[in-house]
Amino acid sequence: LFIKAIVPVATVGVIYFAYQLAGQPSMLLSSSLVNVFAPLLARTRGDRIGETAAMTQFFSGTMLFVPAVQFVLIACFPSVERLIWDGKWAAAGVPITALAVGFCFHTAASMLVGPMLGLRQFREVAIFEGIRTVSAVAGAALGAVALTLREPLGLQNASDGAVVSVCLGASMTVVCAGQLVWIMRHWRIPMPETLRTLFYGPMLALLIAIAARSVGESVATSATSLAPRTEALLEAVVSLALYMGITVIAIRFTAESTLREVLVLLPGR
Repeated sequence: LFIKAIVPVATVGVIYFAYQLAGQPSMLLSSSLVNVFAPLLARTRGDRIGETAAMTQFFSGTMLFVPAVQFVLIACFPSVERLIWDGKWAAAGVPITALAVGFCFHTAASMLVGPMLGLRQFREVAIFEGIRTVSAVAGAALGAVALTLREPLGLQNASDGAVVSVCLGASMTVVCAGQLVWIMRHWRIPMPETLRTLFYGPMLALLIAIAARSVGESVATSATSLAPRTEALLEAVVSLALYMGITVIAIRFTAESTLREVLVLLPGR
C-alpha cells in the first residue's frame, strides 16, 4: 500500500518474500505456545505475587528462546538461498536480517498475549495487538518516506528492499520492545532487570548467528573444486551445526537458571 507506488513491483516481491519468511518462526511459536501460556497463567489469577513471578518467568524464557529460533535465519539464509533458489532471492539477504531482528521482539510480544489472556486482560490485549499492527504499517510508511529522501539521507548505494526492510524492522523492534517494557512495568519488575532480560537473549543469539555464518562462509570458500550448490550445502550444514551447538552450550552455561525455570513451568508433555 505504501511502497508499491515508489518502487518497482519486483522490489515489492522481494520485501514480501523476506517478510513472509522472517515471520515463519513467529507463526510457529506464537500459534502453539500462546495456547499453552493462557491456561498456565489462569491458575495464578488473583494471586498478585504468583502472577508477577509467572510473568517474570515467561518474559525471561521468551527473550531467551525466541531469538535462538528466530536468528537461525540470519545464520543460514544466504547458503540455503543459494542451495534452493540458486541466487533468485539473493536480494532478500539484508531484508531477511533486518526483519528477523524485528520479528524477534514482535514474536516475544505475541507470546505474552497468552498470559494476558489467561489473566483476563482482554482490553489490554486489544490495545496491545492494535499497537503492534500499527508498528508494521508505520515501518512500511517510514520506508517509503526514506526512499523519497534517499539522497539527503545518503542512501544512494542501498537497495530499495534494504531501505524499506530496515525501516520496517526498526519500527517493529522499537514498538514491540516498548510494549514489553510496559508490560513488565505493569507487573512492577525493576527496570534494570527488564532491560537486561530484553536485550541479553537477542544480542547473544545475534552474535552466535554472525559467528556461525562467518565460519560457514570461510569453510565453504576454502573448499576447492565444488559445484556451487554443493558448496552452498556445505556452508549451510556448517553454519546450522555451529549455530545450534554454540546456542545450546551458551544457554546451558550462561542462562541455566532461566532454562530451569522454563522447564519447570511448562507442562510435562
